[in-house]
Amino acid sequence: MVLQMPRPTQRGPGSPFYFLARVPADLVQRLGKREVSYSLQTSDETEAKRRFAAELAKHQARWEAIRKGPQPIPLRTIMALAANFTAIGRGVFPRNPESRGSGRRLPRTRRP
Repeated sequence: MVLQMPRPTQRGPGSPFYFLARVPADLVQRLGKREVSYSLQTSDETEAKRRFAAELAKHQARWEAIRKGPQPIPLRTIMALAANFTAIGRGVFPRNPESRGSGRRLPRTRRP
């Protein structure tokens, strides 16, 4: 028995290629579908193969993340996000995230 690798499919000559891949058996129930299918927005076979490989890598990474479940966020990341959120609230945005204290104020807008 020969296992066929996933590849772009075409419904007819001249029609666009489609991404079609089976969802891994252990994730079918979580995702609620057995396969993923959508247009690659190209009729060129070479371009379709390139886009298919990129899309397959994205789906495989997503499936692996679903298997692992939620991951803890490091405190340093939480603090950085909180600082950005606070800056947005004050209307101050850093020019360079690496340097602290160098920010610019947003112009005030009049409310109608």
